[in-house]
Amino acid sequence: MKRSDEHLRGHIRRRQYLGRAIDAGKNVDQVARVQMLRILMWTIPFGGAAGLLAGSKLGHPVIGLIVGAALATSVSVAIVESGAKMGSQIYNPSGSSTPHKRDYSMAASLAIRGQYAKAAAAYELAISEYPEDPEPYLCLARLLRDDMGRHEEAARWFKRARSDTHISAGQALLASRELIELYTVQLGEPAKAAPELARLAEKYKGTPEGDWARDELAEVKRGMAEAEEA
Repeated sequence: MKRSDEHLRGHIRRRQYLGRAIDAGKNVDQVARVQMLRILMWTIPFGGAAGLLAGSKLGHPVIGLIVGAALATSVSVAIVESGAKMGSQIYNPSGSSTPHKRDYSMAASLAIRGQYAKAAAAYELAISEYPEDPEPYLCLARLLRDDMGRHEEAARWFKRARSDTHISAGQALLASRELIELYTVQLGEPAKAAPELARLAEKYKGTPEGDWARDELAEVKRGMAEAEEA
């Protein structure tokens, strides 16, 4: 029963993780279309009116109306394209030119059904196809850690996610914290976590993350010293 509960908690964690990934990766084009319609509803009437007024003063009201509306449309398009570009950078921090969110639902579905070996193979296949995307690396690492008990392999995949992919700063920090937990809890080898903690303490010095890493490192060092004395 205990093992079953652990599996359930692992599945829930995966669903939550996948849900966040799907929400973050929603198509930016749909947002851009909505923005375009909203902006055009306001800018075209005002642009046309301004153009009509200016054209009337010059004796060409119709031409002014057309030019004003056209200028308003051009400005709207520029605004939406700028927003879409920024959204693409947020949702695709790897710098990929394609905003489409890759789908790893097949591997996730296999894991949820308890077919862990097949799920691991599916994630490895995804990694071979998209070696720059950190998501399948991280999913595979969590699968190996939570459901397959292959902790050393999980540690290697967390490291590869950081070193071999276009990982964002937030993802890299999360991977580091999960790696530290893996060393200290699942593997029971806190000495292996010491270099990771030292790196985080230095990199994020003066921040809550840096303070946490510093305190954890001090605790690990105390435990290592006590073990040597014993």
